Amino acid sequence: MSAERAVDLITMHFAAPGRGLQPIAVLLLDIDADRLEVRARPNCRSIAEPEDARVLEASLFDLAADARQRNGSAILAELEDVLSNSVRLTKRKRLQISDIQGSLDSLYTQHVGAYEASESAPNDF
Repeated sequence: MSAERAVDLITMHFAAPGRGLQPIAVLLLDIDADRLEVRARPNCRSIAEPEDARVLEASLFDLAADARQRNGSAILAELEDVLSNSVRLTKRKRLQISDIQGSLDSLYTQHVGAYEASESAPNDF
């Protein structure tokens, strides 16, 4: 069994016109490793107009790719500074977990999967 580690949980939402905030991703920042784990909707067409959906999907793909190459805290700081009214982050919530990928899967199901219109599997790109 792995030792527990501190992570920050952040949920990303899209402000869909006429539909309110729609969860689109769960982010876990592993504090000790300074690594950002991303689990995002593979398809945003059910919550956004076609052009917005393409932009969201590309942005989520880029975020996941960026998270594999850069420090997680730097990525989050940039996101917190530059996101618009249409894409928002929740405040960071500190958790203690022992299994990052298992927790990411569970938190995605809880925070995003429960709201997904499609039955597609979560995708961390």
